[in-house]
Amino acid sequence: MTIPDTEHAIAWSDAWLVGFGPLDRVHQAFVQALATVLDARDDDLEIGLTTLLEHARRQFDLEDLWMDESRFPPRDCHTQEHAAVMASFAEVMARVHAGDRAEGRRFAAAVADWFPKHVMHLDSALGHWMFKQNASGKPIVFRRHAARSN
Repeated sequence: MTIPDTEHAIAWSDAWLVGFGPLDRVHQAFVQALATVLDARDDDLEIGLTTLLEHARRQFDLEDLWMDESRFPPRDCHTQEHAAVMASFAEVMARVHAGDRAEGRRFAAAVADWFPKHVMHLDSALGHWMFKQNASGKPIVFRRHAARSN
């Protein structure tokens, strides 16, 4: 039996706030779903990954829609990264479904490493852009305990 991956444990950090409420809320839900996968026992790993996959698909579709509708200038790079993550998800899910739980755990750990970078480099720009489109200004973000981020 494989034990949960405590080395790559993840918990929400205000360091990942981007200042656009709808995006911040889906990010918090993503982190929660990812934490569930990282903490999952073997019998629950596949269902946790499936839940995370469904959440990622909805989140990426929503972000892609916002980028298209608002004509977000660097949307091509951002949507390509979403597509790459979803392609990796498909490959991993096939392996997990075939019984390779270790690959599922490695993937979840890689997502935990990827997520903060994606938020800070790509989603933060989208968050500022969306806030500006909706409020004609720049967001103010208050971060509590930001030094504890991954």
